[in-house]
Amino acid sequence: MPWIDLKSALKSEAGFLEFIRSSYRHGTVVALCAGAIGILNRRLEAAVARKDRDGQRYLYTQIEVLRSEMHVRLEIRTDQALARGVLHLAGEAALARVHDYQRERYLSEFSKLYPEIVGAVGVIRAKFWEAGVYGQDFPLWAQQNGFTDTQLLQAIQVSKLRAYDALVELNRELEENGKGARSWKLKTEWDRRRKEIKLLSDLQFRSAIYKCIRDVLGEGFMPELEKWMTLNTRIPHFRKLRDRSRDSKPNLKLQLLPGRKFRPERTLHRRTVSSEPRA
Repeated sequence: MPWIDLKSALKSEAGFLEFIRSSYRHGTVVALCAGAIGILNRRLEAAVARKDRDGQRYLYTQIEVLRSEMHVRLEIRTDQALARGVLHLAGEAALARVHDYQRERYLSEFSKLYPEIVGAVGVIRAKFWEAGVYGQDFPLWAQQNGFTDTQLLQAIQVSKLRAYDALVELNRELEENGKGARSWKLKTEWDRRRKEIKLLSDLQFRSAIYKCIRDVLGEGFMPELEKWMTLNTRIPHFRKLRDRSRDSKPNLKLQLLPGRKFRPERTLHRRTVSSEPRA
């Protein structure tokens, strides 16, 4: 992994995002996002001090994109650690049972949500979801790279993240061009993307590998698994980075939501000038 100067990399938002999104080293991406969020937070504080409203909106959006990337990469990294822990503590047969159960549970929950999924993404994309493809030819990719079909469930997390990225871009366009007929089209697409993210989150939650391990191997196995993860993985460290970046969130609401007009002067005076505690 090459050494990266974060301050230089952040001068090109597209270049930095392309770099982290093309990396399969999820822990490295979590660490890079944590460092980048720290730098952007300092830039945001400077923008607030000089009352640069455009700068605040731009930096806030960058921070939100990196936070979402960090969160999803940590989810994937945690799932991988859980699978390794089951393999080490209970053996290959137990891990295979967990993966089979997870796949079965995913398909069962998919069938329950099928009408809503078709309404959100259409019949063709719904077939991709059911097959575990999520918009790309993952089975062929998995076969070429030696991955099992059950591991493709992680793709649902990446798919949710990319849908969120599209939502952020729609927020930007709504702020710049959200007028007349164009505004109606943008808001319709915004609602559709938002529903897609909710459905992906529901599927991910209902077929989460942690729940499947607990159901297959029993509640008593989980403390031993958590202890193994604490001693043998960097998940606790990555969780601290995530929590630190989440706690540093500035008290600003600068992203435009459909149907609401953004008023930066209200936000600035109400939330940054007064330091007195609320009653």
